[in-house]
Amino acid sequence: MEAFTWLKRKGFGTADQVPLREEVMCLLAELEFNMHCGHCADDVKKCCSKTKGVESVEVDQVNKVVTVEGRFRHKKLLKCLRRANKIVKVKRLVTEERQGQYVMQNN
Repeated sequence: MEAFTWLKRKGFGTADQVPLREEVMCLLAELEFNMHCGHCADDVKKCCSKTKGVESVEVDQVNKVVTVEGRFRHKKLLKCLRRANKIVKVKRLVTEERQGQYVMQNN
């Protein structure tokens, strides 16, 4: 099934169907961020839990890593964390499409 959005052109009375870009669903995300205290960990856990499709959030304060599991859009998760003023770095994403695994490397 293909997703569509309706756009109305200026000066015209009809709307055109334009296919949306498909966004791959994420099954697992490992995020690294600077954790100062337990309150920071609670904020990140709360923010991740609010994202639609997230089933579990595990915070490892020693290694400063958050593991998020479920079926969610990783861009929405990162956007939610950005709104909460949390700067995170993606370590690993496991996507739904062919169980692809993307590992972010430091440059």
